[in-house]
Amino acid sequence: MDKKTVLLASACTLLMISCSNDSELINVAETTGLQTKAFVGEADFQIVDYAGDKCIQFKNDSVFNAMLWEMNDMSEEEINNIFSGVGFVSQWQLMQEADQEQELIVDNYEKDLSQPWPAHQIKEFKQKYDDVFMFEPYDSTDFIAHYKLKGSTYSPFVNRQGLFLIGDSVVHASVYESLEEYFGPGISLYGDDMSTSEATSTNKAEVKYTKSDGTFVKVRAMPALEDGTMWIAGKEYKKVKCELLSQRKKVLWKRHHASVHFRYQLKGSGL
Repeated sequence: MDKKTVLLASACTLLMISCSNDSELINVAETTGLQTKAFVGEADFQIVDYAGDKCIQFKNDSVFNAMLWEMNDMSEEEINNIFSGVGFVSQWQLMQEADQEQELIVDNYEKDLSQPWPAHQIKEFKQKYDDVFMFEPYDSTDFIAHYKLKGSTYSPFVNRQGLFLIGDSVVHASVYESLEEYFGPGISLYGDDMSTSEATSTNKAEVKYTKSDGTFVKVRAMPALEDGTMWIAGKEYKKVKCELLSQRKKVLWKRHHASVHFRYQLKGSGL
């Protein structure tokens, strides 16, 4: 498997700063429909009913922020195991299901290219997940699901409606307002194992290339600051995160499991 280097000329850094999650979370004071129940023992969170759906309820802000920081050092599977429960389905779980269904459509078609184009299956797949995920708008051969959430950090404890609770406050995770905000402008040019966009292009480092067997591959890195902070020696720190999009295509796109190497160029100043 080819290994590519993605250069991130990003202004993100590990800074000593004060911060809040206001830019990514929307608190709603209205709690109509919440079936409140007392926290059991020392539980930090629980599964409750809200407006007919199961959702995660954190005990308070301190518990929520501490959990975000702990999740930084955990795998997706470990995080999902924490929040999985009877009747609760997170957006992370929905994404796993969507990925499997999407890959099955791709694999079944690519086994026999003489069969009709799977337009009906693709349409039904998009309709099934359109309320919770979004799809690449420029390429009809790309119907991989993407989170509408701004930052998949919340996906293991956000329900299909995009909400959870902190105390008795309903919290909606922020979502992308448009497809272009997430996907950027359409890029169709492919180089020979070379990047087709500048490192500073819309703050997304993207590499597109073709392999010797004719398979197309694209990798995109989206840098951002992690939610939650940690205090060390009286100073407040945040972590840099980077969300990846890695795909491969013979006839239809599907997720590409690759080794991706990064080189960060970090700039910033402390307070």
